[in-house]
Amino acid sequence: MTERQRAALHRLLTGLFEPGAEFRHGDCIGADAEAGEMAFELGWTVIIHPPIDPQYRAFSPYFHEMMPERDYHQRNMDIVNNSDLLVAAPRSLTDQRGGTWWTIRYAQKRGIPIIILYP
Repeated sequence: MTERQRAALHRLLTGLFEPGAEFRHGDCIGADAEAGEMAFELGWTVIIHPPIDPQYRAFSPYFHEMMPERDYHQRNMDIVNNSDLLVAAPRSLTDQRGGTWWTIRYAQKRGIPIIILYP
């Protein structure tokens, strides 16, 4: 994440926190791992949804529960389907082909509120 995204996420997580709140992520290097560590440190219950393919996996130690490994799209669907709000920190506004943008579009279809932290 950019410094701007990290600062915005910290404000958001601090403002939304309540005891027992869950934070789910896909355990990928980059924004997933950074956000998961931040949520963990702020007291959120962190649940990771790891991918089967370890190529981009962060193997984050900052979690309370780990769901079974799934392929990227299925685990992204699991995250959305078990969430009341999606917070996304895309790397790019112009390249919308990656998993983050796929997950944003899936959440839109499911009617899940979305907060996008732009770079």
